[in-house]
Amino acid sequence: MPPLRKVAIVILAIILANVFSGCVEMKEEQRINKVVVKESEEGLRISNPYLALRYNFGLGSFDLEMKNIIGKIKNAVSSVTVNEKRIYSRDYQKRRWKEKIIEDEIGKGKEVELILASSELPTLVIQIKVYEDKDFVILKSEIKNTLDKSLLVTEFRPLEVNPRLNGAMELESPPSCWRMLLDGYGSWEYTGIRSISKDSFGKSWWIQSLVDPSNCFSFTSGSLTALTWKTSLNHELKKEDFHWWAQCGGEGEKISLPPSHSVCSEEIYVGFSKEPFESLEEWGRIAGKINHAIPQDAPPKGWCSWCCYFDKVDREDVLKNARFIKENLKGLGYEYIQIDDGWQKAWGCWEANSKFSSGMKGIAEELHGLGFKAGLWLAPFLVDEKLPLVKEHPDWFLKDGEGDYIKYKADAGSFPNIFGSPHLCLDATHPEVQEWLTNLFTEIKGWGFNYLKLDFLFVGAYEGTHWDKSATGVKALREGLKIIRKSVGDDTYILACGAPVLPVIGVANGYRVGPDISYGILGIDILIWPFVKWEARNVATRYFMNGEMFNSDPDVILVGYHSLSLEEAKTIVNLNVFSNGVLMLGDELSSLTSDRVNLLTNKEILNLTGLEQTAKPLDLFEHPDESLKINLLGSSIGLTPQLAEIWDLKIDENTHVVGIFNWGNRRKEISLDFSKIGLNSQDCEVYDLWEGKKIRDCIDSYETGLNPHSSQLLKISSTKNIKPN
Repeated sequence: MPPLRKVAIVILAIILANVFSGCVEMKEEQRINKVVVKESEEGLRISNPYLALRYNFGLGSFDLEMKNIIGKIKNAVSSVTVNEKRIYSRDYQKRRWKEKIIEDEIGKGKEVELILASSELPTLVIQIKVYEDKDFVILKSEIKNTLDKSLLVTEFRPLEVNPRLNGAMELESPPSCWRMLLDGYGSWEYTGIRSISKDSFGKSWWIQSLVDPSNCFSFTSGSLTALTWKTSLNHELKKEDFHWWAQCGGEGEKISLPPSHSVCSEEIYVGFSKEPFESLEEWGRIAGKINHAIPQDAPPKGWCSWCCYFDKVDREDVLKNARFIKENLKGLGYEYIQIDDGWQKAWGCWEANSKFSSGMKGIAEELHGLGFKAGLWLAPFLVDEKLPLVKEHPDWFLKDGEGDYIKYKADAGSFPNIFGSPHLCLDATHPEVQEWLTNLFTEIKGWGFNYLKLDFLFVGAYEGTHWDKSATGVKALREGLKIIRKSVGDDTYILACGAPVLPVIGVANGYRVGPDISYGILGIDILIWPFVKWEARNVATRYFMNGEMFNSDPDVILVGYHSLSLEEAKTIVNLNVFSNGVLMLGDELSSLTSDRVNLLTNKEILNLTGLEQTAKPLDLFEHPDESLKINLLGSSIGLTPQLAEIWDLKIDENTHVVGIFNWGNRRKEISLDFSKIGLNSQDCEVYDLWEGKKIRDCIDSYETGLNPHSSQLLKISSTKNIKPN
């Protein structure tokens, strides 16, 4: 080869190498710059391929705009309440900012801190996280006491859209046409879908989604943490003026802030999406990751004593039902026997009463001998006011600002046979209470119980005068639960019941997502079906929490109550299976007829609870509750005749298990379009899981007529992948 040609080839190779290297560097730079932060005279702009957030220096307000859907927030502000005065981001004249690259449980992105200063005000810091490939932002506020006197902080509003401050939120339709996913504070409270009407106020705890039904575009916001504050998402609509705000605190929390100290709000997720399921599921995943959630891959199955015996349960009742499962339900995964309220001498005196003559260690050993794991119920933060413990340790209990004991007595008058006298609330920040809890749960673990149902946990989050003066109710509850978890070890399953949703994540494995479906008054079972519907509403509205934040517990399966028809009993089983969480039986099993027992033995159906996926209520937002509600046990029940009718559990790309429900009081024709479950324009085989046989082949859709309170459980498979016989 001529020398000049060799030189030319070498030069060309060098050029190509540099170009390639430059392309690699450029691609890496582009990847890093997926989140771009730019400052201009008007303010600061933070953007990624999906959204742009702008902070206006002159107005002290935020704009958030999506790039691929209709969704916008204009002139939103951040604020904090200090010494009973609200301080807004727009009240500050001095502003600076800094950024850093982040990589955490959520992904890669950038964190920007806006630092707002004034000689007359404490410093307000607004933290903004934007990720490379996410269509949401995360906000957190911090107040730093840069003054020379102590401050009292009672509330943060990390984001507020206030029309009086020229704030506005936009979807395609006006706010009066929107629907709202509203979450309750705790296990038993109303959780559902509401229509937003004119002159209305709405308050959702922890998570909220606003949906435009004309196109399903949605705005979703929720707290990702619950370390200090109770968080609510609120709206007020007067005519067409829509006022919305995320609120951390304002529920009695009081934090004294000495000079040079600081306190933060919770982290708030904010985003628009093309349909609400995406953002709700994203929020559930992130909340689970941030709080180190510990759901079990295979949620517990077993039997619970409450709904058939209430507080009258005794040793023989427990063993009788355990023996029934061993003899009649063997090999179906029912491995836990949980003893509920009624075993103890009193709430706060957690020793076996005379009905458990062999003691709790003795009954646990008997259950182990029958091949079961033993479970136990407690209300760990409540103590009967008549117990000597109250007189011996008066400083252990929560008091109000007047120095009076805070008592839980809301249900005592209505259910004296269950609750007895009013109860005092333990202060879990007190060192001696912490030692008492440690000793108690270490002893219970030694008895042989490795499943604990901890009830009435909301009292642990009551606001009051704590031993730790810096503690709020949420902080106190988390401290108490962490002590219990440490005492019983990671191999004990903890089910949180009667608890606020977010503070228990990372400590409890399971969470009760709805009410008890049966209440005993003088031995009479009442209101079974209305409470089943209430349970179904909560399970549907909180479906996205299951498996990500905890294992959902929808309450027990009841199939034998005299007021339940066989179809209603089957619907209860279907609902519990589709919750894909904790599955506990609640009947006196030996009294069941054979057709009722058969509802508890279908292996193919029971095995659905071990799947990683969770069933999605496809028409969740199509059945908003009516405005008319009744109040029962402190919670409101919407009176809508229908709830979500079609629930989809995806098995794989070609197979789905679909639940079809008629919650109403009249026969109804229900149609399923296969495209709604991702089987577009395909011939499908429809198989009835209860009948154990193929119903028919269908093209594009399936229609069925269902009697009141009945349901079907179908396996639908694309026939293009079914091999001929």
